[in-house]
Amino acid sequence: ITLESDDKNALRYQKKLLRSYIRSGVSQPAEKRKIIRQLQNEIAELGQIFSKNIRDDVRHITIQSADDLNGLPQDYIDKLDSNEQGQLLITTDYPSVFPFLRYAHSDQHRHAIYLQFLNRGYPANKTVLQDIITKRHQLATTLGYKSYAAYATETAMIENPENAAEFINKVNLLATPRAERDYAQLLDQLQKTQAKAKTHAKSQKSNKEQQHKNQQKQKQNKTKQQKKKKKK
Repeated sequence: ITLESDDKNALRYQKKLLRSYIRSGVSQPAEKRKIIRQLQNEIAELGQIFSKNIRDDVRHITIQSADDLNGLPQDYIDKLDSNEQGQLLITTDYPSVFPFLRYAHSDQHRHAIYLQFLNRGYPANKTVLQDIITKRHQLATTLGYKSYAAYATETAMIENPENAAEFINKVNLLATPRAERDYAQLLDQLQKTQAKAKTHAKSQKSNKEQQHKNQQKQKQNKTKQQKKKKKK
């Protein structure tokens, strides 16, 4: 379809409209269109299951002492649920977890409920996520794309996976020094109440270690690319 016009807006609209048809599978044979519709429905259904598994997986930690509630307002404490033993519970429901993470003085308990919050839906969602990844790849390749990343970024400002990876690497390199300063400030604040503290929670340490691994991997990839260019 060719639009004979000097109107840039009209040409841009035509280009986007045609691309949306291609992305939906309109240009594919009937048998492929059937497969595409099925994959789209399955992906949508899996997404709903994934969200439901997180929503329904309400976890908690128990509070052993009133001191563990220091920093929290009384009206919040009064509304807390309790177990059969009379111990107060901090759950991963939003009205319970977020005030606790923000105001509780106990670093140990904040860390404990934070990990519970992050792990909601696991391990049930492990298989669901794998199925989503597999079916997204099937959808993208059926539509003629190299990968789902290529399909997903095509309509975004970043345009392609290579640009996305380069952007993430640049942000990571620029953000790391500031992240290390922030980490040092958090540790300094923690040491005011826990003088022997050497790290600010295992999750923070894990994130730093992962950042370091990512930086090393980026350097290795850059070296490989430079070597390939020299060979050419």
